[in-house]
Amino acid sequence: MATALTTTTTTGSGDLDQIFHLAAAILPSGMLPDHIKSEGAAVAIILAGRELGLPPMVSLRTIRLVKGNVTIDASQQLALVHAAGWRSAWKESTNQAATLELSRAGQDPHLQTFTIQDAKLAGLTGKDPWRKYPAAMLRARCISAAVRAACPGVLSGVYTPEELETETETEEGRPLIEVIDLDDPAPAPEASPTHDPSFERDRSAFMARISDLGWRYDPLCEFLESIGKPRPSTMTSEQRDRLCLWLTSDPPQLQEWDK
Repeated sequence: MATALTTTTTTGSGDLDQIFHLAAAILPSGMLPDHIKSEGAAVAIILAGRELGLPPMVSLRTIRLVKGNVTIDASQQLALVHAAGWRSAWKESTNQAATLELSRAGQDPHLQTFTIQDAKLAGLTGKDPWRKYPAAMLRARCISAAVRAACPGVLSGVYTPEELETETETEEGRPLIEVIDLDDPAPAPEASPTHDPSFERDRSAFMARISDLGWRYDPLCEFLESIGKPRPSTMTSEQRDRLCLWLTSDPPQLQEWDK
């Protein structure tokens, strides 16, 4: 009889063989999420989950690896926080805002709010899940922000899928995750007589800058076009520098654009 896998942070060669055996046994079953396409992917997810104290099947249901980053469902993040001795209480959960309180004995409570305006500024609200399920999406973002601020050691380096992926929907209306290539998040710039040649040279650095500011390229373009401003690919390097500086204001002030 095979020895049951235990939740531990150490993995010997024999234990690793067991994990590969488990992955090989369950992968053909069709019971795993569609994004797990190989034994190696299943093993990597199981090992990532073990570092967080999760059993194999919970890890396979709730963890995704996106460009080497571990993402885990917001609800499971909250469960891990509870397991670490924290308590949570929703103070508000509407289509406009989510406010979560995290508390633990001997520490001051932490109150975290994520609003629909925050989502708009980050370019999130144009996607179908945000239009159809705003309260749930706000709660997910609120949880990840609260955990990162109040107890980062519980989930060090872990994200929610929504932070590293874009959300679309299938024709049946079920959420579908499309993974972004984080090394090359923008599509190739369109051929245009107004396209500035410096964009190709500066593109990687520009993408990193707007990512640090909480923006993705396509939502940023949509936002700029909605206020009558040009796409970054048509700007000069100096204009892109001014754009990034402008985006650091909270919220960006339209009257400051031309300064």
